[in-house]
Amino acid sequence: MFTAGTLHKAHIFRTKQEPDDLVQLFLRHIAGASWEVDAWSFFSNHYHLIARCPLDGKTVSSFFRDFHSESSSQINHSQRQPGRQVWHQYWDTQLTHERSVLARSAYVWHNPARHKLVPEAESYRWCSAGWDEQKHGRYSASTLRSFQPSAIRTLDDFEPILLTD
Repeated sequence: MFTAGTLHKAHIFRTKQEPDDLVQLFLRHIAGASWEVDAWSFFSNHYHLIARCPLDGKTVSSFFRDFHSESSSQINHSQRQPGRQVWHQYWDTQLTHERSVLARSAYVWHNPARHKLVPEAESYRWCSAGWDEQKHGRYSASTLRSFQPSAIRTLDDFEPILLTD
């Protein structure tokens, strides 16, 4: 499980187009890395990702360095903020049991509703919940929808904002 936040939890991705671009960039990077993705959610100031990837720390750090570098350049260019630091860092947790993967995938899947941005996660377009309705990943949408991950303890003290047009 990976969580990354913007510097000082700043709401950098504020318009609907900005996370659209971020998600498309993320999907390109994930495809290039050949990671198996279980769930993801992007917000104005952070994101969560559940992925199966090599345990090689170099591969992981390279992925995030490249993704964060390119996404920073992209958003800074569009907002005319050259040189601004966008990402603070990322945190990772190695999940060793299938039940842990399921619980945290459900947590990430439900996250937009937990942050009260939408009534149901499926209606949040920057999250795998809406995508899972069309293309099921490792866990079916009905499985993740029925799983209530209230007991999950994870770093998520971010307060994202609703995005504008």
